[in-house]
Amino acid sequence: MEIAAIGEDIRWVFVSFLYAAVASDIASKISRVFCNWEKMAIIRRTALSHLALAAVVVITSWLGWSLGTASGSYARVTEVISRPTLLLLMDFILLVLYYVLESGIEVEGIKPQDAAHVSLWCMVIMFGYVVWNIIIRFVGSSPGVSFFGQISVSFGCAMLSSVAFYLFKRMKSAPPCSVLAADVALISLFLLFRAMKQDEFLHTRWEPQAKELTPPLDATILFARIMFFVFIVATILASLRNQRCEAPGPPGV
Repeated sequence: MEIAAIGEDIRWVFVSFLYAAVASDIASKISRVFCNWEKMAIIRRTALSHLALAAVVVITSWLGWSLGTASGSYARVTEVISRPTLLLLMDFILLVLYYVLESGIEVEGIKPQDAAHVSLWCMVIMFGYVVWNIIIRFVGSSPGVSFFGQISVSFGCAMLSSVAFYLFKRMKSAPPCSVLAADVALISLFLLFRAMKQDEFLHTRWEPQAKELTPPLDATILFARIMFFVFIVATILASLRNQRCEAPGPPGV
């Protein structure tokens, strides 16, 4: 397949505009927090941590998707009725999910936001990645990357996001520190996902039939392990802190 300049790919141009729109909304909300720093003393920490999570999700997604497009890993859209069009539609759906994640982050009001909204939509996004990988298999992708490796990483991280949602959805009146820990856990999960999705890592781990394997990226593998450790620790801390706050006090006399 001939690889054209990334700017000549109509799919990349269209979807990049959508990425830019979501990123612009995130940047706008961050600026509003800083412009109203004193007025938002109660909610600014949770608002900024949620927005940092949304920024990580959107930026890492755009980078991974753009690098894959530039390398010719995805079939180009040349006809309206074609299999690559399915991938374009899935890209659009994922951008809608990113927008829902960002839109639900409040930067107004006096009540700190809990982690229920972000954990729910992070889980939905992760399962969207599973569907995206299945569509990639149907459309056709780079032969250098194992489909089994891709789908295993996506499904594994989706299950971890399900565990996080189950624990975080009950944090209705959690203190800000618990919400911050929950956001750290979700950020580390998405960074873990991106580290494991790199072609070299997947090729090394999931292509045992190859005679000569590409040498593993030690830094990438180490980073992935660190992110997994951070996810586990932050999830536990957020849950324990929330349970302490929910524990009933001593009965009155």
